[in-house]
Amino acid sequence: SLATNGVLHLWSNIQKTRGDHHAIHDMVEDSINRELSADEHVRLAIYAFLNAFCEELEYRGLWLAEFKLLGRLTPLQANFAQAVCFGVAHYHGIPSGFVGIGLTFIYGLLMGFLFQLCDGLFLPIVAHTIADYFIFAVIARRQHKRE
Repeated sequence: SLATNGVLHLWSNIQKTRGDHHAIHDMVEDSINRELSADEHVRLAIYAFLNAFCEELEYRGLWLAEFKLLGRLTPLQANFAQAVCFGVAHYHGIPSGFVGIGLTFIYGLLMGFLFQLCDGLFLPIVAHTIADYFIFAVIARRQHKRE
């Protein structure tokens, strides 16, 4: 998670952007230029968990398994296929654009490996929640431009 947060921070600094996800920007817009309250931290942590839970269930829990079963793919091929879908789905996310697709593809691949290694969704959900919380609480609240 530290590496993921470091990559997100680096991407935001290099691109001088906070990404292209208008719903997230609208969610945090009133908190830019000030400290978050304890209630806001809790709210963002809940949103991060809910998003991570849904995305991990969809991409690792469903897509990866379906690609293996129906596509008759090896675990590595199925992981690659779900990571491509995950990356493309995040074109308008944080990180965004084609660089965002690439970074999110790599992240999806890592979460797929973690899912396969641990034979479950618990650790991918925890790691994804931490990354999403960092996106919501730090990256989306930066003073860089919105894309």
